[in-house]
Amino acid sequence: MNDALPWFRRQGVLSAMAVLWIVALYLLCRPYRGVRHDAMLYFGQSLFHQSSSWLQHDLFFLSNSQDRYSLFSTLFAPVLQALGLSSAEIVTLLALHALLLFAVWQLTAGLATPVRWIALALVVVLPHFYAAGNRFGYGEPFLTARSLAEPFAVLALAAVLRGRRVLALLALAVAILAHPLMALPAGLIVWRLLCEGDRRWNWAALLIAPVVALAALDVGPFGALAHRYDWRWLDIVRQEDDYVFIGTWQLQDWQQVAFDLALLWLCARNPATPLGRLARVSIGVTIVCLLVSLLGADVGHNMLFTQLQLWRVTWISHLVAMLSLGPLLTSLWTRHDKGRLAVSLLLLAAIIISSTARTAWVVGALAFASVLLSESGFEVSRGFVRLGIGVCVVAAIGISGVEASAYYDQIQMGAESGLMIGRASAIPAALPALMLALALIGLWPLLRPTQASVVAGAAIGLVLLGLGGWQWDQRSDWTRYVEQHQGQSHPFQAVIPPNAQVYWADDLLANWALLGRPSYFAEAQAAGALFSRETSFAVMSRLKTVSPLVMQSMECHSLIATGRARGTMDCRPADDAVRDVCHLTPGGPDFIMLTSPLTVPPAARWHFQPTDAAATDYLLYDCNKIH
Repeated sequence: MNDALPWFRRQGVLSAMAVLWIVALYLLCRPYRGVRHDAMLYFGQSLFHQSSSWLQHDLFFLSNSQDRYSLFSTLFAPVLQALGLSSAEIVTLLALHALLLFAVWQLTAGLATPVRWIALALVVVLPHFYAAGNRFGYGEPFLTARSLAEPFAVLALAAVLRGRRVLALLALAVAILAHPLMALPAGLIVWRLLCEGDRRWNWAALLIAPVVALAALDVGPFGALAHRYDWRWLDIVRQEDDYVFIGTWQLQDWQQVAFDLALLWLCARNPATPLGRLARVSIGVTIVCLLVSLLGADVGHNMLFTQLQLWRVTWISHLVAMLSLGPLLTSLWTRHDKGRLAVSLLLLAAIIISSTARTAWVVGALAFASVLLSESGFEVSRGFVRLGIGVCVVAAIGISGVEASAYYDQIQMGAESGLMIGRASAIPAALPALMLALALIGLWPLLRPTQASVVAGAAIGLVLLGLGGWQWDQRSDWTRYVEQHQGQSHPFQAVIPPNAQVYWADDLLANWALLGRPSYFAEAQAAGALFSRETSFAVMSRLKTVSPLVMQSMECHSLIATGRARGTMDCRPADDAVRDVCHLTPGGPDFIMLTSPLTVPPAARWHFQPTDAAATDYLLYDCNKIH
């Protein structure tokens, strides 16, 4: 039957065009900027599995309390050893992201094929952040254990919706082995979906009994259920990992949660589709997890409930909410004027809700009011609808302009600003409104295919694919150098003894990858404070030690950001500050890495020349020679 259709209406042709667009949008919207964020920690853990004995003296590995609950680093270590850091990160990340997109596609079963492609495109182009301060996101553009857990957790959800219980449990088991905290909320949703099909699954709730027994016996991580954080440890956790307490979340964070729950409610009104069933269960599990997190962590200060981070359920609720926009928008569009006004407001809300605007909830409220209006018999004039759509378009353009200006200012500040730096040519792809418009225009032929629209869509998709491939790798010259030279010899290694502590401010990756030496202190190493009392106190002790240089660095970044200094040479660290870090408190670093000279000569100097920027001299100072 499909062969009798014109070529531009055949499912294979349309699917090929849709895949072309999805890949192009992914490359544009999820650029790779190198090993950063938690990816640095998982790289370190993988090095640790390669018997790097020097890491035993590193601050992050004092307890190594997180790695024992995940197999990710064990699995990634041989890949890292075989391919090297740069290739291993990129190949593994791309493979896992492809698997995640496939898993999300499986969640859309039961929808019309064009709607499925539009829903997948929305997941790719819309902001993927969740939790406090947009700190985390699904499908993050760097490699962590979350990158492995997410696709298998989503596959588990898709499998249980299709009634494939064994496959669901196997996929869930892989997710748990990769990242238990990310898999736990998915497991709760799978369980509730199983209970809907067979009430006997409710008996699985009795599994809480052995957990309580293990807690009473103080066995493994379950023993934390019987303990609370003491006030000193709690103060450190609140300072270093305040996001684990949802009571500290700001209005902007709760706007996103509320918007997602509202979208899920709209989707859940159609329980005939698998996505509707998933949305309904996700609402209940999300609310319960947030309440338990509030009571157990914020109020009770219970160690286990805090460390479980049940608020991570919001990654699933946000993903499903963005996915549910596909069928919702296509349905609203068919309701003519009122429906198209609702589409415009929903898309504007999806963009602005993830911003830092404290009044974004107003747009969200208007969006849901417009959905209810489209379902009512209340008549609205066409002029009012056109005005509303026009306002939404102008607002989206205005938001994009503000965002583009902010990105450009960050780039102009340069690396010394302390902000994430991209490239000016990539700014358009960082604007959700622009990419959303491109995605919807490009995939429109799936709904109403004509020969001209399919040809134009494929041609534009190919152009975007080329642009995406060209700009996907946005690593700086320095980041690329560090990743590509990991494990190779470096001139400083001849000067630094194997177990010597090096303080290289704000560059934990270079310390581990280039020098192969323990890091004395980096902010990222504080991630273990939540799970280890020993680590938390060591972090605070070392932070106090390096505070003279930290304070000067913060002041320097502020001066550069406001234009009162041109670079590190205008606010380089004082000799007295370096001397205090080396000797004021016992147990200071053995070496300090700087990019500005002191009055004393360095123990070693290394010249780095990037392709399109000024050269940098890295100066290694031996604390034993600073008096």
